[in-house]
Amino acid sequence: MKSIRGLFFIVATTLVFTGLTWVIRHTLPVESLIPAHALALLIELSIFKRWERIITLFFFPLDNQMRIEDVLNIKDFDQFSNGQKLHIVSQEMRKQIYDLHSLFEISVQLTSILEYEKLLNTCLLSVIGQLKASGAVMLFPSQRHTHLFEPVQSKGISTKKLKGMQLSITDPLMTYFHEKSVPVNFKEFGFRSPQWTPLQKAGIVLLAPVMHQRQIIGLVGLTAKMNRLPYTQPELEIFSLMTNIASVAIANAQTYRKMEMISVTDELTGLYNRRFFTRQLQDEVARAHRFEHYVSLVMLDVDHFKKINDTFGHPVGDEILRQMGKILRDTARQSDIVSRYGGEEFCALLPEVDKTGAGYFGERIRQAIAQHDFSKQGVPEDKRITISIGAASYPNDAMIVNELLEKADNALYHAKHLGRNRVCLYSDELLAQAQA
Repeated sequence: MKSIRGLFFIVATTLVFTGLTWVIRHTLPVESLIPAHALALLIELSIFKRWERIITLFFFPLDNQMRIEDVLNIKDFDQFSNGQKLHIVSQEMRKQIYDLHSLFEISVQLTSILEYEKLLNTCLLSVIGQLKASGAVMLFPSQRHTHLFEPVQSKGISTKKLKGMQLSITDPLMTYFHEKSVPVNFKEFGFRSPQWTPLQKAGIVLLAPVMHQRQIIGLVGLTAKMNRLPYTQPELEIFSLMTNIASVAIANAQTYRKMEMISVTDELTGLYNRRFFTRQLQDEVARAHRFEHYVSLVMLDVDHFKKINDTFGHPVGDEILRQMGKILRDTARQSDIVSRYGGEEFCALLPEVDKTGAGYFGERIRQAIAQHDFSKQGVPEDKRITISIGAASYPNDAMIVNELLEKADNALYHAKHLGRNRVCLYSDELLAQAQA
C-alpha cells in the first residue's frame, strides 16, 4: 500500500506540471515528455486504469499494441511482482518530474534574456548541463552568405576544429529538418554529405534544428557525452524540446537586437545616428581621460551638396549619401565609430588615435570620395563629388566633449573657407586665422 500511495503522490505531482506542458505543446508534440515504457506500464497495471484518460490526455497518446517487454529494456519483465513494477514506474516518473522541472527553469531563464550573445552562451551551457555533453556548437546564417550556416558560439570545441565548419541551406540534412524538426545522429542518418566532414572532425555526433515559424534559424550540434555512452531516446527528446524552447528565446532576442539597431542607426546610410554617436563620444572621452590616451574626432561635409540636390534632384542626393556611408564604413577600422551627424555631414570617432593619425584618416577618406565614380548614383561621369574635413583631438585640442565638437567644427569651417576638398587639423593658429 505504501508503494501505491507513493505512486499516487508522484502522479499527482506530475499533474502540477500540466501548466508547463500546455506551454510546451505549442513548440513540440507532447509525446516527448514522458517515455512510452513508463506510460505503457501504467496502463497495463489495472490499478491505473482510471488514470488512463488523464495521463494520455496530457502526456502521451498510447499505442494499443504496445507491449511492456518490447519497450522496457529489462529481460523477463513478467517475473517481477507488481510491487517491483510499481517501483520501476516510480523511478521513471520521478526522473521525468525532475526533467520537467529543470526544463521549466531553463525556459524561464532563456526567455528572460534579451542580450543575444549572453542568450546563446546560456543555451549552450543549459544543453551541455542537461544532457551531460562534452561540447556543443551553435550555427547561424553568415552575415556575408546568408545561405550558409556557420559557428557563432561554442563550448568544449577548440577554435581550430571550428575552422571550415559550415552547412548550406541546400544540404539534404536541411531538407530533412524542414520535414522533421528532430535531432539527427550522423552515424544513423542514411545519407552522407561532404559538408559534414568538418562537423564530424570536430566530434559532432548530434545535430538539431532551431525552428521558428517553420523556418530554420539556427542549428545546435552536440559532441559525445562525457561518459562516452550513446544518447538515449529520452535524451534526444529532451534535446529536441530544449531547441524548441531556445528557438522562441532566440527569435525574441533577434527581434530585440534588430529594434535596438534601428533605434541607433541612420535609415538612409546604415551608419550610426547622431544620438548614438554623441553618447559614444562622451564614453570615449571619459575612457581616454581615465587611461590617459588620445581620441580624435573627424567631421566631414559634402561640398556644394545643396547645388547637387537642386541640379540632379533629391533622390540622387540620397544615393550619394548612401554610397558615402558605404565608403566611410569600408575605410574605417572596426574600432572606429562612424555616423551621419545630420544632413550631408558625417562624423568619425577614432579611439586611441592622435591628431596626426586623424589627418591620415581624413586624407584617405577625402581621396576615396574624390576618386569614386558616382555615375551609378545618377551623377554625370565628368562630375566629381568632393568633401571637406576638419579634425580635433583630445587632450591636445580639447578636454571636454562640447569643446572637442566645437573645435572639429571650426577646423571643418576653415577647410571650406580655404576652398573645399581638403583636410584641416585644428590649431590655435587656425583659430586666429579664422578670426582675422
